[in-house]
Amino acid sequence: MVPRLVLRDVWFRYPGSEWVLRGVSAEFVGGRAYVIEGINGAGKTTLLLVMAGLLEPQRGEVLLDDEPVAGDRPSVRRRFGILFQSPDYMLFNPTVYEEIAYGPRQLVRGNDKIRQAVRSALRAVGLPEKYLVRATHALSYGEKKLVALASIISYGPDVLLLDEPCSNLSPAFVERVCSIVEDVVGRGGLAVITTQPSAGCCGKPSLALTGGALRPLPPRDL
Repeated sequence: MVPRLVLRDVWFRYPGSEWVLRGVSAEFVGGRAYVIEGINGAGKTTLLLVMAGLLEPQRGEVLLDDEPVAGDRPSVRRRFGILFQSPDYMLFNPTVYEEIAYGPRQLVRGNDKIRQAVRSALRAVGLPEKYLVRATHALSYGEKKLVALASIISYGPDVLLLDEPCSNLSPAFVERVCSIVEDVVGRGGLAVITTQPSAGCCGKPSLALTGGALRPLPPRDL
């Protein structure tokens, strides 16, 4: 099934703050990568967390294939793979192998299948198998980001939500990230990517988050 992610009049704010998202309505369909630009503090991270069901809006709803994403819905939640801007927020296992294996262990039975999923994910992000025994805390920033991405794709989500995945990466590492996006999209999956204005990442921005609202960028701004 090609995923279809829909936001309907979504409003969100943190306690004691102004609205971060103000009536966001949008539809994202599999087979495509959507790039959203926004300045620091525009609410890009909040938007992705709401999309994934990790934050629940005060108003409106988010649906994946007509099912609400909010609440305790493991079958929906496992379809999402979310990459935070800083990989240090994601890496909590001592070695690269343990980090990438964490997701498959929740879903797959059998050590052979888990090892296969780990090695396949590591190859996909372009890192050699010798990295499997490396300590996650000793990796470079770019390597941490690739390992964090590998830990997501290891369990096969069909919706990727990537928060500024290209920031502070070398061109070679950016190419690897975008290769993963192309692979997921090519198989009918969906990718939503955030970036800084005019920066671009795995394609030019087609949407902008400003004033708490999503707006399409006209062709002259692309």
